[in-house]
Amino acid sequence: MEQESKWLNAFRVRDRAGGGYIADTIFPLQVGKEYVVYALTLRRGGAWYYLLDESGVGYPVWFPAPLFEVSDSRLSQYWVFGFHDAGLRAGDAVLAFVEWASDPFNFYDSLSDGDAEPRGVFQRYRELMDLEFDNQTGRPAAEDLGDGWMMCSNCREAW
Repeated sequence: MEQESKWLNAFRVRDRAGGGYIADTIFPLQVGKEYVVYALTLRRGGAWYYLLDESGVGYPVWFPAPLFEVSDSRLSQYWVFGFHDAGLRAGDAVLAFVEWASDPFNFYDSLSDGDAEPRGVFQRYRELMDLEFDNQTGRPAAEDLGDGWMMCSNCREAW
């Protein structure tokens, strides 16, 4: 199906998106493109995905989950659970890599400010997560470990 517009308009989800979005909000996302979700947060009854959008800021930005159709529902092996129990984000939960999930607000604040350490941490996990479920890499589906053992090239599970 051909898409008329490169960008998504919030009116498609305005009744469920929350977060102050209005019908005229334009999201810097390509219609039909698959995005890797680097973290997920549950906030005020809604799910939000952190992903690299088309703005080119270099760090993941959160978007309301109803904007997307899930194409692969597996969770990243690098995710752990984090929870805000105080402050402005009290009651928010996050699934992300450990450095983010253990201190969600401060990690993301430093990441979005361009601090070198969190940027490096994100880049490391980005490389891992971009390959985690990628079937387009040309790598073999499984690696022979010898002695009859195989290991999945994507999830690192052995059998």
